[in-house]
Amino acid sequence: LTALFEILNKLHFVYDPLKLWRYVLEQASKTVQAEAATYFELTDDERQMRVRAAYGIEESRLNEVIFQVGVGIVGWTAQYHQPALVPDVRQDNRFNKQIDLVTGFTTRSILCVPVFSHKRTYGVLEVLNRKGGQFSPQDQEFMTLLGRQAAIAYQNLLLIEEVSHTKVLFESLLVNLTGGLIAIDLDGAITIFNPSAASILHLSPGSYVGKPL
Repeated sequence: LTALFEILNKLHFVYDPLKLWRYVLEQASKTVQAEAATYFELTDDERQMRVRAAYGIEESRLNEVIFQVGVGIVGWTAQYHQPALVPDVRQDNRFNKQIDLVTGFTTRSILCVPVFSHKRTYGVLEVLNRKGGQFSPQDQEFMTLLGRQAAIAYQNLLLIEEVSHTKVLFESLLVNLTGGLIAIDLDGAITIFNPSAASILHLSPGSYVGKPL
């Protein structure tokens, strides 16, 4: 819990998606003592997953593999939205041996958790090979909570990007309007004053926002 709180203190102040997932993977690996970790993001049609970030394993080699939902342990987690704790991959028929052949990484144990918020699954967090032992139910609980908090942080980033895009679009529309538009707040200060308004009123170009009407 202490480790989780320390991570959360910084998690919601990371404003770049790639940096967010790299931070999550690094902190997760250190906390559960994993050799490597990967974040798989679901495609829009939710049929495939792509590697968004990796820690302790070559990301470029992982990108050579096509990850299908429902195939492999990660694919199982993505399909059923449930965590998967596998102490020995050799004893689990869900394990996809092809991935190790491509990456050159030897997988012994796996812990996967879904990354979801408000009934939407964004992807899967995976940690591999706990150093000096096996992943425990406590590790699974930690990763599950981390996955949920990471989903919330990521969802907030998507909302920020959407608001930013809408703001840019709105400002562009205002600037290019042929009609004049002036808006004021309750105190009578100007909040919007587009170029057409200045032209119609024969005012010199400039910023009138914040000035009394």
